[in-house]
Amino acid sequence: MVEMIGTLGKLSNWLCGRDVRYAVCCLPKSLGLHCPQAHDTTQNAPPESIRGCDSEARSVTGGEDNSMQDRGEDAAQLSNPDRERARAAKAWASYKEFIANPGHKCANCWLLSKHCGCAEVEKLQVKMRPHVVVVFHYSELGRHLGSNTAKLLLRFGGELLCWGLESHEERLRQLLVSDPEGCAVLFPSADAVCAHKLASSPRAKDAVPRCILVLDGGWRECKRINDSIDPEILRCIVTTASRQEYGGTRKYAGGSDGGNRVQTAAAFVALMQELGEDSAHVEALKAGLANFMGCWESQIQRSKTW
Repeated sequence: MVEMIGTLGKLSNWLCGRDVRYAVCCLPKSLGLHCPQAHDTTQNAPPESIRGCDSEARSVTGGEDNSMQDRGEDAAQLSNPDRERARAAKAWASYKEFIANPGHKCANCWLLSKHCGCAEVEKLQVKMRPHVVVVFHYSELGRHLGSNTAKLLLRFGGELLCWGLESHEERLRQLLVSDPEGCAVLFPSADAVCAHKLASSPRAKDAVPRCILVLDGGWRECKRINDSIDPEILRCIVTTASRQEYGGTRKYAGGSDGGNRVQTAAAFVALMQELGEDSAHVEALKAGLANFMGCWESQIQRSKTW
């Protein structure tokens, strides 16, 4: 008992001004309150005599994926503009290096060269009335995976912008400022307007966008891109796109419609159709996407490198 009281006294002194989560972890096992997931640290460590379970250390804030700690670190990183810019610059440099030296892949479709279908796409001579700007999240460009479909829009004349790069974001701002009423963002926000309603509007000629921003990345990344764009810019959605018609290279989980979610290129093709664009151009876009899907299927039958 004397020994226990002495130990508790040392612990109390050491805990003054420190994280209370160490309290239970550092109690002697004889008290029955020993924590098997104590935090091992060399900074501000308790005195050797009361370190207790440091040899078995794991953070008590951890768990299966250290979710609380990781989310805190992610939030700190995302709130740091300089770190975000550095990541974007690194991803952009990786993408540019890939374009210059694609190795065994095609620099345009990002598939393995032996499964490339770019020659067939060029024969389609796709033309698009609106100015199409594909705003990639930097992480999507940095990975340049073959399963990405948004890069097909670049083959159809789309302009590439990397979100997170200061010069590219400035270019985006210029586009929006130059024609705010003629721009539209393809994104399913709460206030998004159905594309077919724009086409059927009494003032359809003025309502149909002249510049379309297509966001690409994971859902969380696209949401961040959308949140960074002036909320006064029109958001629009499509209602006719289906995975059964356009296929897909990635599977989506969660939600009642997760199995029917379409990817970026499919959503864009559906947008062109719902806006009433030239049917020949829409069919050419569909053919280009179908060609890519065929090449993709050919690749994954022989390789797991997406």
